[in-house]
Amino acid sequence: MLAPTSIAVPEPDLTPDEMVARARGMHDLVRSEAERAETAGGYSPELHRAFKEAGFFRIVQPRRFGGYQFSVETFFRVLMEISQANTGTAWNLSLGSAHMLQVCAYFSEQAQIEVFGADGYFSSPHRASPVGRATRVDGGYVINGRWEYASGITYASHFIATSMGPNPDGGRDVPLAPLVPVASVTVLDDWGADNSLGLRASGSNTVVVEDVFVPEHHVEVYDWAFAEIPPEGPKGYRVHGDPMYLGRTLTIYYGEIAALLTGAARSSVVEYERMMGERMTSFPPPIPRMESDHHLRWLGHARRLTESAEALVIAAARGHRERGERWLSHGEPFTVADDDHLRGLMTQAIILATEAVELLYKTSGSRSIRPSSILQRNFRDVATAATHPVGNYDAVAEMSSRMRLGLPVAAVF
Repeated sequence: MLAPTSIAVPEPDLTPDEMVARARGMHDLVRSEAERAETAGGYSPELHRAFKEAGFFRIVQPRRFGGYQFSVETFFRVLMEISQANTGTAWNLSLGSAHMLQVCAYFSEQAQIEVFGADGYFSSPHRASPVGRATRVDGGYVINGRWEYASGITYASHFIATSMGPNPDGGRDVPLAPLVPVASVTVLDDWGADNSLGLRASGSNTVVVEDVFVPEHHVEVYDWAFAEIPPEGPKGYRVHGDPMYLGRTLTIYYGEIAALLTGAARSSVVEYERMMGERMTSFPPPIPRMESDHHLRWLGHARRLTESAEALVIAAARGHRERGERWLSHGEPFTVADDDHLRGLMTQAIILATEAVELLYKTSGSRSIRPSSILQRNFRDVATAATHPVGNYDAVAEMSSRMRLGLPVAAVF
């Protein structure tokens, strides 16, 4: 029988609103090192210490393991605040810390005790593409592979190295999700500066794993997006009893990107407003932009897009929580179709936030092409985010229709 391991919560009386306020209070600090973080490929150790002390890596972490066990909504609100200061830095933080939810849903109590360790710090990027290989050996698996774009690896404790391997139930190989300690991997110096168009501070380096043994209980089948929730809940959920850990994944993975890009849109609106108070229109007769009908319309439209995106993110996060609570209290199924519906809201938020950033960049004038321009950095960041699988809007829409019409469905991430 396992010992009831418990790690002290750093600030037991901390509230969600205080957590969000901390993130808002870091705008200047995060923004002050944005250019340096882009060059380095990740934010500084000093900022990482500030994030840790603020509790950002523990927002959705179970209290048993030293976390605050706040809501997904709180997590997304924090991401929007940090992204408003620098989207690349927020992407780094988010795509490292969010996978707490899947680990606490699908991995056993023993595995969770081991990965949270003595102090409860856990951060683990997840590359969903099964480009690695998991070879079955006595007691576990040997993992080999090379995963590009491991966003969040900068300060990770583990890496979820999705690999093809033998199905524990027999039959053809399936994607597996091994939890590999970062101390056992090689992180290539191939991110930051001119290695990408945008999101240069996101720590999206390539990770190489060579002949690393991972014990069997640190490897789970990777079917999280489409797994059926058993009546008793997944095994990780049974450790905590909180419906946040039921493992529904589509809303979370798309919601991260939606929150991050909404933060970028917020940033662009604030910067555009500042510029309107300082600059004149380009064509004669020049007038202050604050008096320009065109600029007022562009700003108003972008603000409307941004506020709509934020409303969708919050509504979907609350819907995710409500469906989990209904499953817990009334046994009402929380289906993949439910998760897909909420993913649709997050997808629309991504579309709206991207449109806002692009509109403000394109109408801001040529000075915004300068490297130090906030509008330029946000534009590069959303353009880079568009290459992520969540930007495949048509495929997601097709999948949703197929699901509702009872047609064969192919996975889209």
